[in-house]
Amino acid sequence: LWSSALPENDVAAKLKLSPIYFDFGQVTWQDQLLPEQLNFGRHLLQTKDAEEWIATLDGQQQSIWQTGKILVEDTTVGENSWQLSVQQVGEWQNGASLLPAQLFLHFGNLITTLPSEVLSVSNDEVFLEAGLQQTLLEKMSSPSNGTVELDIQQFRLNIAADTLKVTGQYQTELNWTLTYAP
Repeated sequence: LWSSALPENDVAAKLKLSPIYFDFGQVTWQDQLLPEQLNFGRHLLQTKDAEEWIATLDGQQQSIWQTGKILVEDTTVGENSWQLSVQQVGEWQNGASLLPAQLFLHFGNLITTLPSEVLSVSNDEVFLEAGLQQTLLEKMSSPSNGTVELDIQQFRLNIAADTLKVTGQYQTELNWTLTYAP
């Protein structure tokens, strides 16, 4: 007689199946390294002179600047490309009043472990215009993986001379998008 059961003390009887899982990796970014809000402070209402305000930690212009960091981690295997962009969703708005202000982001050095080419706005300044998407980082199609780091050293708001303003808080929203193409 033949039996498929193995005795208890047989080593083969104690082995369990071990599953194996493969994936192609992923491209992620650490959005928690960006500020949740930008504080340009409280200022006297005037319309004659041009104004330039820097986002700071407490809104006081002589305080420490608000900064941020873009960190993208690419753990993919195989040929792929990706890009990270930002868009100012709408105009600066206070109720029904619009403020024709210009938001500038000033970037520092690009630090990367990717051996392939990454296009970036490193050591440059980007002006955000409502509704227009600006590409900040772009990895060209390649099989390499690694990390990419780009510091945002300053957020600056410019308001032209002779701009009509009303009392209150003006706001807008920034939308950050990571697009991945395997």
